[in-house]
Amino acid sequence: MSTNIDQYLARYAEPETTDLSGTYHCALVIPACDESPHTLQSALASANKTPLRVLVIVVLNAGDHHPETVHQANTALAAYLNKLQSRATQTNTTVHVVDRYSPGKRIPEKQGVGLARKTGTDLALRLFRQGQIENPMLLQTDADAVLPNNYFTALRTQSGGAQVFRHQHFSTDPVTQMAADLYDLHQRYYEAGLAFAGSRYAYPSLGSCLAIHAETYAQVRGFPRRSAGEDFYLLNKTVKIAQVQINEEIELRLQARLSERVPFGTGPALAARVGQLSEDPDKSANAIYSYHPEVFDELKRCLKQLRIYAQDRRPVATVFTATQQAALNALGFERFAQKLHTRYPQAEQRVRMTNDWFDGLRTLRFIHLQEQHWHKQPLLHTVALTPWAQALPIRLMQRAQSGKGSGKNTR
Repeated sequence: MSTNIDQYLARYAEPETTDLSGTYHCALVIPACDESPHTLQSALASANKTPLRVLVIVVLNAGDHHPETVHQANTALAAYLNKLQSRATQTNTTVHVVDRYSPGKRIPEKQGVGLARKTGTDLALRLFRQGQIENPMLLQTDADAVLPNNYFTALRTQSGGAQVFRHQHFSTDPVTQMAADLYDLHQRYYEAGLAFAGSRYAYPSLGSCLAIHAETYAQVRGFPRRSAGEDFYLLNKTVKIAQVQINEEIELRLQARLSERVPFGTGPALAARVGQLSEDPDKSANAIYSYHPEVFDELKRCLKQLRIYAQDRRPVATVFTATQQAALNALGFERFAQKLHTRYPQAEQRVRMTNDWFDGLRTLRFIHLQEQHWHKQPLLHTVALTPWAQALPIRLMQRAQSGKGSGKNTR
C-alpha cells in the first residue's frame, strides 16, 4: 500500500473517523450547506439505482458567520438524512453524515467548501486505505447535482490522476436558463481555446464533476482549505504530476442557482449574466461577451516561445516579443527566468519546470492581460466565426441561441 497515502493520513488529513463496517465499491463525497432534503434527493437517486454498493459521505457544514436560517436548514437536513439512514432500505447506498455544522464543529469562514470537501475526501481516503473502499477513484459532486444513470458504471478506473465529467446547467426560469446556457458555452469555448493553444489545462474545473485517484489525492495533499476555487487548485496541482482526463461518457445536470455564498465561481458568474441579460433592451444572447479568439492565438505563440526558451540558453529579449515579455514579467517570469538555467542544467528539467510555472492560474491571468489588446466580443458571434470553436457541441449553440431575442442585437 502507498507510502504517500500513509504519510498524508498521518500528517495532513482532517481528523474525522468513522466506525463504518462493511466494504463499498466506491465513495461519493457531497458537501452540503443550506440545502433542502428535496435538493439532495436528486444526487442520491442515481446511487440508489446502481447495482454497485456506494458510500455517500455528506459533509453537512456551516460557519459561525452564517445566519440562523442556514443553521436551521442544516439541522432539518441532518434530521432527514439520519431518518433516511435508519430505515431498512433495499438499496445498496449507505449515507454517512459528517457533522461540520454544529457549534464547536463549524468551518472557518475563509476555509468554506474547500475544507468541507477535504474533510469528506480525507475520510474516504482513510476508508480506502483500510480496504473498505474498492475503487481508488474518489468521486466528488454537489448537493444540487442530478447524476446520470451511468454515473457509477461509466467511471473509469485508472492508475492515477483525475477524471472530469461534462455537465449542463438547468433552470425553470427562462432568463436564468438562457444565462446558464451561455455560461456553459463560455466555459466550453475557454476550454477549446486552451486546447487550440496547446495548453495542458484544457479541462473543466468543477468540484461537482470530478473524481481523483486516491494516490494522486495524497500526493497533492488534498483539497485546499478555501472558500472557493478548491476544485481549480486541486486539478492545477494534479496535472503537474499526473493526467487529468475528460470522461465524455458521464454528463451531470446542475441546478443553475444565482448563489453569492462564495466570492467567485458558478453562482456569482450566473448572477452577473442574468443581470446583463436583464439590462439588455433586446434581451439578446449577444449581450453576453467572452474572450477574443486572438488571446488564444497569442497564448499559443507564447507557449511555443516558452518551450524554446527552456530548451535553449538564449537571452529573453531574443525569444519573446515585447508584448509577450511584458505579460510574462507581470506574472513573475523575470524572477523565475533568472534561476531556470542556473538551477536546472538539463533541458528536459527546464521544460518541466517551465510548464509547472506557467500553470492554470498564470494561464488565466495571461489571457486577462491580453484583453488590454484584444477586447471581449459577443460570445455567439465569436464561436460562429472561430474555426477551432466551431467543433463545440451543436446542442450548446442551439440552446444558447434559443433564448428570447437571440440574434437581434448585432453590436
